[in-house]
Amino acid sequence: MLIQQPIPTGVTQATGTGTVIAAPQSSPSDTTPKRIRVISAALTAAVAGTVTFQSHLTTANKSGAFTLAVGTPLVLPYNEGGWFWCTLGEALDLVVTGTSNTVSGTITYVTE
Repeated sequence: MLIQQPIPTGVTQATGTGTVIAAPQSSPSDTTPKRIRVISAALTAAVAGTVTFQSHLTTANKSGAFTLAVGTPLVLPYNEGGWFWCTLGEALDLVVTGTSNTVSGTITYVTE
């Protein structure tokens, strides 16, 4: 059962690698490292290319490369168990390919 509050966030990332969700912060009363669990996403690209999800510091890929065609969104529907998790204490990055590409959309996640 999902007990955390899902956090939807708008994202925009140009060609290259960039952070789209900052690393989760521990609270003063709970210093346990947290991780991001992506539970849904919808992304679209300005030009054809690929998008890969990865952790920020370890650059460990959390997904394979999704091929994006113009006008055809990538949709990861709600998945309570999560599509993937970032490494503990790390931000979520998108790696975008395609000449002068921009990927935008929304990602919903929880921290745990």
